[in-house]
Amino acid sequence: MNKEPENPFIDDEAQNPFINDDDDLETPTQTNSFTYPTAGTATTANVTQREEDLERREMDIQLRESRIKQFGRNNWPPFYPLIYLDIKEEIPAEHRSTTLLAYRLWLFLVAVFAINWVACLLLLIQGDGFESLAAASGYLLIIPLSFLLWFRPLYNALMKGHAFYYLVYLFFAGCHVIFSVYVFIGIPSTGGAGLINTIRAFTSGKIAAGVLCAVSTVGWAIQGLGFAWIYLQIYKLYKRKGLTIDAAKSEVTAHGFRAYFSVSWALLMMNSS
Repeated sequence: MNKEPENPFIDDEAQNPFINDDDDLETPTQTNSFTYPTAGTATTANVTQREEDLERREMDIQLRESRIKQFGRNNWPPFYPLIYLDIKEEIPAEHRSTTLLAYRLWLFLVAVFAINWVACLLLLIQGDGFESLAAASGYLLIIPLSFLLWFRPLYNALMKGHAFYYLVYLFFAGCHVIFSVYVFIGIPSTGGAGLINTIRAFTSGKIAAGVLCAVSTVGWAIQGLGFAWIYLQIYKLYKRKGLTIDAAKSEVTAHGFRAYFSVSWALLMMNSS
């Protein structure tokens, strides 16, 4: 058997099929595709999720409000409905007990104002000056103002979760707690049938006025302590949610100032006109 002569011009590496002569092909470098989330990305994700939840809740509320305006479902106050108020339907389950307590305390406050006025009237009849009755009459304006300035913002804050409503509530509810302490003391001629006026009425023999002043004093104490407790709970919730004044400013810038009073003010004005 004759052996074929080797061709000296043929490269041995070119004849070998197991040798890759493509110098342009490079072995791909393996990289770790897993990246650890940073604090910044986690915070951004939380903010985005919160904004989406707020937008979804806002859309539901706007749809409900449009139905209220279209079908006239206003149910409060019962004797002349101006707005729609339904704690069970509008307030999330975790906040319903707080909202219901605030509403009942507000109704109790109305009764306390009425008792306070009658007590000041008896003080006038039994020889006291006219200043207490005049001031007590002026205090009756606080009844609708308290509903608009702190109960309705509290209602909307727990319903919508907006920082602006929380701030409005915290400001005016704080003023109300201070006012409750002031009226509870019962300085003469200031319109408060509180503690001092109660003592003066009994010591001067004004038994009827003293009894009503005592009832008024107890009423101011109960509603003041109740509202102070609610105030602390809402403040803790405000801090726990991470809400700030800057967040409230951003909400007002995005939605407009009047949008936050569409339920409390605009609807009232529309129905009263």
